[in-house]
Amino acid sequence: VYEGIISERDIVYAFGETESERRILTVADIMVRSEKLIVAEPDDHSKHVLAVMIQKGIRHMPVIDSGRIIGVLSIRDLVRSCIMRVSAKAHFLSDYLK
Repeated sequence: VYEGIISERDIVYAFGETESERRILTVADIMVRSEKLIVAEPDDHSKHVLAVMIQKGIRHMPVIDSGRIIGVLSIRDLVRSCIMRVSAKAHFLSDYLK
């Protein structure tokens, strides 16, 4: 069971306040709580997850199974996977046309 997650972006925003507004912050102050967290499940299709990440403007998404975090997807990994699939299809078509 998890309470939330904290990202590099969360930390930057938290400490980007002006000097007078800055105070000692705890992880609990900064983290995105589990009820607000956008998550993926192991059976979600990668294209759908990528679309959600782009729509919501997030770069990382935890993968949840039975209430536990089992991994974290990055938008970089998903884009790389899409590029590899397209590249493989292009090579297949190129070989077919030879």
